[in-house]
Amino acid sequence: MSEVFIVPELVVLDTHRNLPVSVNSDLLTTCKPGWSYKQQAAYQIFLLGAVYLVPLSVMSVAYLRIGLTLWSGPIPAEQCVVDTGEHWQYPIIIIIIIIIIIIIIIICPPFHGSC
Repeated sequence: MSEVFIVPELVVLDTHRNLPVSVNSDLLTTCKPGWSYKQQAAYQIFLLGAVYLVPLSVMSVAYLRIGLTLWSGPIPAEQCVVDTGEHWQYPIIIIIIIIIIIIIIIICPPFHGSC
């Protein structure tokens, strides 16, 4: 999936030499996008939304639904099982889920390369 997001940047990359013209070496050549600053900013905003905000929103909605299910009462699958009276633990589980989401948001921001 990441290959799809990088294709626009691969198309507009230009090579730039970091050495004087008299030196004929490709060793210190860098690649830079050849589009304008506005186009680069628009592309970065698109990447922020597509790679970070959309997955974060989907994950948050999923965890929210889990939390609401736990908070509202017994889990639907437990209706067949004998009630153990441990419904008091559900708010603690919801707090743990919220803490996990906050930790993921802090540890894996979009400018962090290893997540």
